[in-house]
Formats: sequence, structure tokens, C-alpha cells
Amino acid sequence: PALAPALAPALAPALAVGEAFAIEQPMSLCEEGGSEILLEAVQACDVDVASLPLHLRSCCWAPDRSPHAFGRHEQPEMLKALVPDDNLRNYVSRFHFELVYQAPTWYIRKLTYNILTVGGAFAPQSELYPLSDGAAIGFCGPQGMQPFLTLQVRISGPRDAAPAGAP
Repeated sequence: PALAPALAPALAPALAVGEAFAIEQPMSLCEEGGSEILLEAVQACDVDVASLPLHLRSCCWAPDRSPHAFGRHEQPEMLKALVPDDNLRNYVSRFHFELVYQAPTWYIRKLTYNILTVGGAFAPQSELYPLSDGAAIGFCGPQGMQPFLTLQVRISGPRDAAPAGAP
């Protein structure tokens, strides 16, 4: 999925690991309008995420084509850049999770038996779990609950996304 060139300035300052952010103004993440969702890597084991080009550390979707799969099959170049170790990258399934938009909320559905966290808690298997702006999605491997890759969720568009208390 292509990212709008206008997004690059909005993401210019790199986030520290686990640092939350706030969207101060409405922004368009994707080329289409609506309640878009962006996943941006904010932490990866042995990789300086901030040094990677935007297209290798983030991906963006619009709600009209939901559901959207994430995994080694769908984002191979991005995951090779973020997780260069083949053995560790195998902890990311070919179809690890999918993002589902049911107005007005974005949800994540875990499709793998590998450990996935949302907001630091285990993501339930095969159930829709609401996402909120700023939530962290963690991919865990041999270290259990310690993520080797963390993606941060950014939701733009209608501000009626999941409540702030949701992960």
C-alpha cells in the first residue's frame, strides 16, 4: 500500500521507544479520505528504525478495503528491513494479524499462534480487539513478552476511533 508523500513531514521527528504521541491536527495518512490507519515501527531489535525510509518502517490503509492483512506474505520488504535476522523474522507469521474497520472503530484480529501484544496485553486469538490511536502492537519471539518489534498505531480521520482507554 502506498503512502501519501505529504505524510513524510508529519512523521519526521522519530519517536523514542514506547513514546506516545498525539495528533494535534487532522491529517491524511493515505491517499484516500476517511478513517485511515497507519502502523509505524518504533522499535526493532538491532535496527535503528529512525534511519529507515518511511516505506520500510510504516504501512497505511484506508477503511474501504478492510480487512487488511499484516505479515511476512503481505509486507516482505518492510519486515526484512525491520527484522534482518531470518530466525527472528520467522516469529512473524505469513498472515500474523488483520486490521478490520467497522465504523467508527478499527480492530485487530490475531491470526497466528505466535505471541502478539496490544498495549502490553496478550491479543486474543481470532477475536476482534479494538485499537486506539497510539496503541503499541508487539511481536514477541524467544524472549516471551519482550517484543522484538513494536508498531505504533496512528488513526486519522473521524475522531470517533476507539475510546482513549482502549489499548
